[in-house]
Amino acid sequence: MRKVITLAMLLLLTYCAHAQEIIVTKDGEKIQAKIIEVTASVVTYKKFSKPDGSTYSIAKTDVKSITYQDTKETPPETPIIIKHVSKGSNSLGSKTTGYVIFGGGTALALGEYASTTVSDRQSGFANVVGFNLHVDFAMPIAHSNFGVAASIGYNQHTINTSTFDDEEAAKYNGQYNFNLLVNPNQVTTIMGGLYVTIPVKKFAFDFKALVGVTILSIAQQTETVTDITTYQSETATISAINQAAFAYGGNFTVRFNAAKHFCIYAQVGIVHSENDYTATATYNDGAAPEDKSVEQPVTILTSTVGIGFPF
Repeated sequence: MRKVITLAMLLLLTYCAHAQEIIVTKDGEKIQAKIIEVTASVVTYKKFSKPDGSTYSIAKTDVKSITYQDTKETPPETPIIIKHVSKGSNSLGSKTTGYVIFGGGTALALGEYASTTVSDRQSGFANVVGFNLHVDFAMPIAHSNFGVAASIGYNQHTINTSTFDDEEAAKYNGQYNFNLLVNPNQVTTIMGGLYVTIPVKKFAFDFKALVGVTILSIAQQTETVTDITTYQSETATISAINQAAFAYGGNFTVRFNAAKHFCIYAQVGIVHSENDYTATATYNDGAAPEDKSVEQPVTILTSTVGIGFPF
């Protein structure tokens, strides 16, 4: 009887040894598993120790080899990146992914850029609240929490001319009316740098440090001075400007991964540059053109929301 029991146990152990497969990942991890399905891109399995537990999936790009019941080792084929999933988790799991996001929101002019002090040559006269359009790209390095990032932004602010007109008129005791006609200022940012991400279930928190350039675009301006007694007018036209300058800044992004390839996000960012340019003023009374050197610091705080596409 003892020999029968021993033989039965040996047969059972032999069966169990052959009833499991060994998945070896590229990180060197060995997973004792029961393979459920193997597709062109994914291996689906249950842990051998918990046959009634959660179902897992692993991308073949993360797998070095699979040893099946017949001990034949088979390397993965047709790689495609898909993250580990289990019951109750989102399709992205907690691993990092690259993404592209698109959005828009407000752009707040800060510091000298929003100053309306006429005597300050660095005053930008930008109204504080403008709008922003934004594209962000990020790619983790080897699926780590660190990676590279790029950002392109477009910011527009209307110009506050009322203070300028009023101060100039007061300077001449009300003898002249001043009227400055300008189009909104435009600031385009092209930035690149590094980022760190902290994924927490369906959320991810990203911090980026960026450097690059800002392109300050100021449309042609027209200033008309009218003598209120003779109604004679003189007009000065100031040339348009497109000037690039070194910029630095960063942003903080919160992403919600609503689906495998779709997310929504909110972001706060800041950028600063020192823009030096020369504008040429021409006059309708025949006076010689005049070049004016301007030092224009630009500081913008952006707040945007939008959608994104993890990959």
